[in-house]
Amino acid sequence: MTIVYVVAGLVLGFVGSVVLKKVQEGGKRRRARSEADRILNQAKGEAQRLERKAKDLERDIKKNAERDIQKLKENLTRQEKSLKDKESSLENRYKDKERGLEDRERVLKDEVDKLSVVERRLEESERAMREKMEELAGKLTHVSGMTKEEAKREIVEAVRSDAEQEAAKRAIQIENEAKEEAENKAKKIISLAMSRYAGEYAAQRTTSVIELPNEEMKGRIIGREGRNIRALETACGVDLIVDDTPELVVISAFDPVRREVARRALETLMEDGRVHPGRIEEVVEKIKDGLFKSIKDDGDK
Repeated sequence: MTIVYVVAGLVLGFVGSVVLKKVQEGGKRRRARSEADRILNQAKGEAQRLERKAKDLERDIKKNAERDIQKLKENLTRQEKSLKDKESSLENRYKDKERGLEDRERVLKDEVDKLSVVERRLEESERAMREKMEELAGKLTHVSGMTKEEAKREIVEAVRSDAEQEAAKRAIQIENEAKEEAENKAKKIISLAMSRYAGEYAAQRTTSVIELPNEEMKGRIIGREGRNIRALETACGVDLIVDDTPELVVISAFDPVRREVARRALETLMEDGRVHPGRIEEVVEKIKDGLFKSIKDDGDK
């Protein structure tokens, strides 16, 4: 009987331990499942947070990109308007110059007509002088007993000296006037030729590009509120185009002499470093004197 109790006790103990172990394992599984659910929910929340953050970032990037694109469009619109204004200004100047040349041509024609009248009058005066000399020679022959030819020679010698001096003075004056007129006409002809070939070829010949060492120099060339660049344009008679292109200045003018004056003036100012309206006028005047003297010397060769 005792053995039965012992065996029964062992069986009950074994069954109890098995049941207890099962209960413990069930509790662990529940805790593990609860922890897994917590981690999964936390991961879902983090994923949703990251998704919202990504959407916000995408929205900000899109907004910034749209703002930058709008700024670029506005900048391009301003540049196009500036170029159109410059083009309109150049076209108006070209028309004014063309009208000026037409007026000059009319004036020259009037001068030619006047010269023709003067030539006719000179011929008439020369003819009258010859007749007067014949008359004087005849009278001198009767008075002095000279032959007619001797009397003519005497009269000619008497007026030759004064005539030669007067002619020499007049010749020098005419030569100087002719040189000055030739120089002016050469400039007009060059400008007219450039303006009449105003297509793509002429566009390449009506602008000069100057490279600047840095953006600081561009700012000094422009000056406070643009006063330096306006002084340059006025002194040289050109248009200076300064846009967003870095370290470049475009000189625009139909007259190549004016473009060359502006180019040399800019180079001198950049080398010297002093850029203000007073200095600009001084440099431009000095360059004009030197350049025109060089042109005149070349024309005399």
